[in-house]
Amino acid sequence: MCCEYWNLEGVSFTCPACNAQTTSSRSLQTHFMGGEQGMGCTDYYKLGDEIPGLGNMSVTLGSRVEGCPDDFIGFCNECGVGIDFAAEIKNGVVVKVWPYHFFSVAKSNRYA
Repeated sequence: MCCEYWNLEGVSFTCPACNAQTTSSRSLQTHFMGGEQGMGCTDYYKLGDEIPGLGNMSVTLGSRVEGCPDDFIGFCNECGVGIDFAAEIKNGVVVKVWPYHFFSVAKSNRYA
């Protein structure tokens, strides 16, 4: 359902598949705490923004991080692969994201 995820915009990263330095042209999305106040599909944030639904929470997201299997998902603008991003949240603010896994995406799902 649409309201069960929220968005992070303007994230710069190095693609783990093609090594391109890029800034995501589409927002990264996560289901972590999705649906809470201020954390729905129409809510967009940038690194460093206070996110109301997280309160004073501090956590590291990423399916390879024990105890917190959620993460962000995005795509490389250059090669089109899907990428799982881990994230560090401190006191309700996403302070850092990094790609840790990539997967193939059907050619029809790629974008420029």
